[in-house]
Amino acid sequence: MKFTVKTSAILALIAVAFCYVLLNITIRLTDMAFDPFSQTYLRIGIGFLLALIIFHKDIRWDKIKKYTLRDWQMFVLMGTLGYGVAVIFITLSVLHTTFLNVAVIGSTIPLFSLLFTFLITRKLLQKILYLYLILTILGVYVITTKSLSPVITHIGIGEVYALFFAAGVGVYSVARKYVAKHITNNEITIIVMFIAFVCSLTGALFFGEKLNVSGFFNPLVVFGLAMAAILNVLTTSLQNFGFQNINSVAGSQVLLLENIFAPIMGYLFYHEVVLPIEMIGAVFILIGVFGFNRKSIG
Repeated sequence: MKFTVKTSAILALIAVAFCYVLLNITIRLTDMAFDPFSQTYLRIGIGFLLALIIFHKDIRWDKIKKYTLRDWQMFVLMGTLGYGVAVIFITLSVLHTTFLNVAVIGSTIPLFSLLFTFLITRKLLQKILYLYLILTILGVYVITTKSLSPVITHIGIGEVYALFFAAGVGVYSVARKYVAKHITNNEITIIVMFIAFVCSLTGALFFGEKLNVSGFFNPLVVFGLAMAAILNVLTTSLQNFGFQNINSVAGSQVLLLENIFAPIMGYLFYHEVVLPIEMIGAVFILIGVFGFNRKSIG
């Protein structure tokens, strides 16, 4: 069966949404032996080596020294806040809350991207966008506090970590737009993953995490590391292909399928149960993000 390019792009992004949930599983597998910062730099580092092996022929090494200062500034932002720090927060989030909550709050990434863009360009937003933004914030509040009450009696730290992750990826997406167009996606991937590896390794050293060598003899942990490395490279390639061949609005909506895959996988593998109040918050967020995307970009 032959698919059109558009159909192939949609299927690629559906696969990306599913891979995001699989990546969360790898976090819990590697948590069996490694601390959060340590497993983060291991996953990113192995992914970097795999990407280097696969894409080394596409890297124009002689061009790297000609990159401008602004390009390197963007790379540093992308590799630290947008990748290294963001992955650390998603790691902590997955270890402290359900897959659904991670996925739903992670869906706010486009909002952070547009808000950061607004702060840079000072371009006013349409009034309807503020309504969607408020609805999304309300949804995050409901999921994080597990309540509709304005009196805060509980704050879910896992959900807070997920929000920091979304903000970090928002920084990545905005910084990516300011990288020179002649620099290819594969070149950006290699450079940013290396910076992210150094960032997360520095974090592990700063917080005094020691590498548990015995973890490399645990088959499930090794499987988690290998799976994470493959998925990191696969999702990058599929996402680049998907957004290259369909518009960003449609692509963003397809990625929201992660919110369907997440509770299914969470229940099957970890018997996670979604609370009614969490479903209410999830609906608020998804409506807010969906409307925000369509009105702001469409």
